[in-house]
Amino acid sequence: MSMLRRIALPGHTGNASTVAQVGKSLLASQLSGCTVSQDCRTCSTGAVVAPQATASDPADVVLRKAFAHCVRTTRESDYQDYIWAAQLRKDWRPAVFALRAFHVEIASIADHVKEVMMVPMRMQWWRDAVNSLYKGKPIRHPVIQCLAQVNEAHPLTRYNLQKIISTRESDLVAAEPPATLIDLEKYALGTQYRLLRLQLEGVGVGGDLSSEVDVMMRDVGIAVGVAALLQGTAHHAQRRRLYLPADLCQSENLDTDEVFAGRSSQALQAVTAHVAVRAQDALEGARAAHGQMSSSLDPPIGPLMLSTVAAGLYLKALARAEYDPFAPQLGNGFSSGSNPLRHQLAVKWHLLRGTF
Repeated sequence: MSMLRRIALPGHTGNASTVAQVGKSLLASQLSGCTVSQDCRTCSTGAVVAPQATASDPADVVLRKAFAHCVRTTRESDYQDYIWAAQLRKDWRPAVFALRAFHVEIASIADHVKEVMMVPMRMQWWRDAVNSLYKGKPIRHPVIQCLAQVNEAHPLTRYNLQKIISTRESDLVAAEPPATLIDLEKYALGTQYRLLRLQLEGVGVGGDLSSEVDVMMRDVGIAVGVAALLQGTAHHAQRRRLYLPADLCQSENLDTDEVFAGRSSQALQAVTAHVAVRAQDALEGARAAHGQMSSSLDPPIGPLMLSTVAAGLYLKALARAEYDPFAPQLGNGFSSGSNPLRHQLAVKWHLLRGTF
């Protein structure tokens, strides 16, 4: 039996604790805090390595600490997605938080490496880590330990995990803007779309998806991925990175040095508008498709698509700012461009309606 299904919670002595109970334990960890960082060491790749189980710290305790680590990682590094993930069905939360934490770990490599030559080494470490969980011997890293338990309960497609790694690696090694809008979409599909597929697999509803559902998810991946890259324009510019399509930049005579200096221009706004409109079209298409098929989806998968809330709020705020990614009202880094409460209320509204 998967340890994810039999892990005992404080106050429980039985061996048949459910995934829902694990979700309840995770919520408690949000309030009590996670102690995994106090017990872990750092490996040569810079990754946090979870402690071995001992007589005083049995395997189920280590696993609970590992899941608490995933919750904390998501909360601290991906708060926009933490908001909706924390409100999912209790039996869905462990898998989603494990996958979101994995995504955070891979995405954060760009901010932690000082030399490009270190990127392949970091990525290879994660490739080996992913392979270890499919060999039945997951390495002692909290995220990998959690993914191993999720994979035991509901098999995850290895290709999707590895595709996220390879897409991020190719981007970091090349260090060039996408050539076209299609190339930008491919990046979003290689990251956000793959993550969506994994989330459905992780909660046990990812098998035998219809082509209509897959097309909808691809649109969600494009919308969320492209919006996130636009939202990160200022951050990327500080590292002299630009994710606006090169052909559009050339056609508008965009001076990239001006972008790297954090200065806006009509050319920048024109290119940003073109990209943002594509993301908005994908978002609206996904929402319309979901509205047509939602009654036939069992269980409803709309809650797993709630990354679209942050994307939609940001795209609206960007349009109000006349597509200036450096506009002051977008500078606080939150999706709404104003108060996080707006995002939280939007998530609640969609959860109640079963939409995204």
